Amino acid sequence: MIAKGIVLSGLLSLCLVPIAAAAVVQPYLEVNGREAASNAVQVSRNASQITATFQAPRDGNYSFGLSLAATELSPLTPGMEPYNCASVKEPVIIRYPYDWITRKPAGDVLTSRARLVMPGVKADGQIYLVDTHELFSLKVEPCSKGNVRVLLLAHRFFNAGGDRATPELHLRAGEKRQFVVRLYKDIAAVNRDRFGTHDLTMKGYMTSLDFLEYAEDTAREADSFFSAAGKGDGICCRNLTAAEWGMAAQKLDGVFRYAVIRDKISNIVAPPFHKHGELVYHYEYMGAWRRHSPDVTPEIEKNYALRDVKGQLYMAPRSPDGVFLLVDIRRPEVRARLVNDARSAVRAGFDGIFLDGWPFWTDATGDIGGNVPSATESWAYARWQLLTETKAAMRAENPKATLGILANRYWDSLGIGDWLMKEFIYGGWYSVERTSGNSRVGTYQPETGTRIFQKRDGYEDEAAYSPAPIAFGAKGFSPIAVQSSIHFVRHPSGLYYVEAGTFPASAMGKYIDTINADVKQADLYVTNIQPETCVIQFAGKATMQSKARCTVKFSRSACITPLPNGKPTGGLKEFTLEPGTQYNVSRECGGASGK
Repeated sequence: MIAKGIVLSGLLSLCLVPIAAAAVVQPYLEVNGREAASNAVQVSRNASQITATFQAPRDGNYSFGLSLAATELSPLTPGMEPYNCASVKEPVIIRYPYDWITRKPAGDVLTSRARLVMPGVKADGQIYLVDTHELFSLKVEPCSKGNVRVLLLAHRFFNAGGDRATPELHLRAGEKRQFVVRLYKDIAAVNRDRFGTHDLTMKGYMTSLDFLEYAEDTAREADSFFSAAGKGDGICCRNLTAAEWGMAAQKLDGVFRYAVIRDKISNIVAPPFHKHGELVYHYEYMGAWRRHSPDVTPEIEKNYALRDVKGQLYMAPRSPDGVFLLVDIRRPEVRARLVNDARSAVRAGFDGIFLDGWPFWTDATGDIGGNVPSATESWAYARWQLLTETKAAMRAENPKATLGILANRYWDSLGIGDWLMKEFIYGGWYSVERTSGNSRVGTYQPETGTRIFQKRDGYEDEAAYSPAPIAFGAKGFSPIAVQSSIHFVRHPSGLYYVEAGTFPASAMGKYIDTINADVKQADLYVTNIQPETCVIQFAGKATMQSKARCTVKFSRSACITPLPNGKPTGGLKEFTLEPGTQYNVSRECGGASGK
């Protein structure tokens, strides 16, 4: 089938840059794999849109759409790199929203291969955008008569052990297809037209309260700093009480404005937070249920689970033995169950939900989308449907309820989320400890501390495509590390996400004291790292080290003490770290050291 809602949207750039000649836009047609005269593609145009129509004269394989020729053009990739006669020596195909012909059992499919953030191209001051949430690709061809040419063609979807698409359409004689080119003033106008307005006044600090006895995350969170689950109170897999949530809300008061809660849906959670002027969002996992939970019965696993071509379960964060069971959200009855989870949270008093989850987990064979030969739409398109239905259901319960989504280079450009959370920018966890956890909360690597870096995070190149506010995130036990990551953001939003991993319920007070310090101790942080490729590690609260020789600059004077027995030196605003040496960093000499 042809991708739903194919609309090519041309956007007039705000910048009136002098150009030699405008892009040449023409109809395009292939018949049985060979370019043919495009007379059969009828094009009409008015002030606001271009409409192209094709009717098959006989049974055959056709590809139709538009060709754009220009001296230089830029596909809507993360960095919008320009293509011109000097750079294009052979045809280049770039796919949306990921490279769906690549089979890769591990790794980040959104960064490992070239991809389109949005399905379109910029040429001579205009953006031509294919308004589809289905799989798509464009083809850039080498120069002819001084111009490079890009083909924007209608696609059909199919499933062959995983999701695929092609611009080759199998049409019967008389079948007609159509797409529309709309003209907009700029990308902001397109986002408003496609997604509605977004509230950009959301400001302040956000956190997540992920206690180990309920936490539904694996593979990257921390527990060693606060002690492992079960060590403090001997209790596993319970829910927090109203009194415990009351304590959490009180301790967050005046520091954090928003909190994401991982616990069962209950009407005891939201009231104490609302009393302190805080908003709370229920944590849910996109298109999946935790396998070892009441949500997943043998019947659910049999009837709803996605599987690969070998019949193995499709899981997250790894297949076939992950913690989360990925379900076939192409089916309306499956989406309805997930939508009802969000509706129930809002009915219980939550201010909305936060959806976690990588959008393109691979199965055990390295494919994406599950083995669903009868599918009429891709997993990617079904995810867009699920988001749209979830948001509508929440708004029906509470018009002010909002949908938050993990920012990860794909959800951002869909425009459905009311807000996005980029949980780590200019930093990441690092660990020297052994795997921890248990079968109920999953296994994960306890984290030693935070590593920070200043080299430009490519995510900021993609953030410009998002119409929603983005909470830029930093995690850690060290206020210096957290504040450094936040201050490295080139385009700050005024909305920030700060947390310190997972914790046992008995240590929630210590956990909140830690993240409060991350926010409140905001005067001392790293402002510059040279060379820019250097990575600085912060173990505990104030211990700094690097594997390479690095020079750092601070926001204010600091006291540096080589460990274990070095002499402290105060009044330093710049310091060179030697490889493998640990240093304690404090505001004044004689201050308390980190963990």
